[in-house]
Amino acid sequence: MARSVTGLELEDFFDRFVRGTADLPLQGLLKAAGVILHLRPANDSKDTGGKPAKRGKSPPPWFGATLAANGGASRFGVVHSGSPAERAGLAPGDEAVALDGLRLTAENLDRRLRDHHAGETVTMTVFRDHRLMRHRVTLGVPPDDTCYLAVDADADNDACRERASWLASG
Repeated sequence: MARSVTGLELEDFFDRFVRGTADLPLQGLLKAAGVILHLRPANDSKDTGGKPAKRGKSPPPWFGATLAANGGASRFGVVHSGSPAERAGLAPGDEAVALDGLRLTAENLDRRLRDHHAGETVTMTVFRDHRLMRHRVTLGVPPDDTCYLAVDADADNDACRERASWLASG
C-alpha cells in the first residue's frame, strides 16, 4: 500500500525499521531540516527529555529498569535488555522490597540510586511469586537515551526551507 501511495519502493525501509530493530537515522533526517538532535542521559526516572540536562545535577547510575506503584506495591515494569537489572536476574513484575537493606519504592528509587556510583554493586531484594530473592546488581554508566531538539543556527537555506515547510504542514 505504501508503494501505491508514494510511488517509492519501501520494502527495505519496512524490513529494517518497522519489522526489524534498526534505529531510524533521525540525526541525518532532522539535520536535513535544520534541526539538531541532542542525546543525553536522563536526569532521573521522570525525565522525558525535550530540554538540555539540568546544570550541576549529574544523573544517577544506570539500573536499567522502571519501577511503578501498583496496587500498594512497587513493581518493576520494563527491564531493559542488556541492562544491569537484567544481567542480575530481575524481571518485570518483581516487587521491589529493598536496595542495600533500605526500603525501596517507586517514589524513592532515584534518591536511593543517587547514594551510589556507576561500577558499584548493590543488593536488590524483591519478591517474585511469593519468594524473597536477593540479586547483586552492578550499576552502570547511564546511557544517552534521552533527547531534545534544537534549531541548527548554521543550517543552509535548503534546510531552513525544508524546516519551514515541515513545520507549516502540521
